[in-house]
Amino acid sequence: MEVQSWHMHDVLLCADTLAMKGLILNCMDRKREEAFEYVRRGLRNSLASPNCKRLSNCIAIILLGWHVYGVLWRAERDYHRAVTCFKNALKHEPVCFE
Repeated sequence: MEVQSWHMHDVLLCADTLAMKGLILNCMDRKREEAFEYVRRGLRNSLASPNCKRLSNCIAIILLGWHVYGVLWRAERDYHRAVTCFKNALKHEPVCFE
């Protein structure tokens, strides 16, 4: 049991780290496409986890992933996609925005 929970923590931490790496790469003008890829990969990792809905940390990671994705779209001035991402973040944790 201890080994399995440690493994899940590593996968979720990886998803969280990928989203933040994408945010940092976005600040480097020449790395925008790579930034989007990292954030998408981070979201895919957290959403694809079979145990994701049972872990409270996963909600925060998905929230962060959608929020970072929205920030990237806002930086690209694609406000429609940014709002969609922020709404997805709200679906996962509406209490954070009250």
